[in-house]
Amino acid sequence: LSQQVDQSISKITSLQLQPLTREGDNMIMLFFNLVFKDSHEHFDIQFNIQQENEKDQSNEESWKATLVFHFKTLGEVQSKIHLLGDRVSTVFYTEVTTTAEKIKSLLPVLNEALNKAGLTVISLDVNNQLPNDIHIPVQPDHLLDENA
Repeated sequence: LSQQVDQSISKITSLQLQPLTREGDNMIMLFFNLVFKDSHEHFDIQFNIQQENEKDQSNEESWKATLVFHFKTLGEVQSKIHLLGDRVSTVFYTEVTTTAEKIKSLLPVLNEALNKAGLTVISLDVNNQLPNDIHIPVQPDHLLDENA
């Protein structure tokens, strides 16, 4: 697993992801997947990172990140992370009750790590129901000019 993580990080670095801008504004939006494979199965983690406001609109930049993954033993897990300045709020959504319990038991570790990173934790929560509003589009809107 360590080797696969290292390879995935190298892949991200080598891809040199270019920030995408949404039509009509200068805010950044990134979409990418990391694919992991072991001898029995493969899975991917989908990332959606987007700027919610421009820095000149308020004193602090606001970002939203969404992570979606599905492991056979854990079921589907979705995480929504909001960052406003140095304040962070995170909710994990799970489809399997035991996965929700595992994540809840590890929230103090996450809280401590975020504090050590210099962030102020507003809330960390786990919800054992997948939301309907989180999805990562296969082809994001307003990123391709079909008339060009």
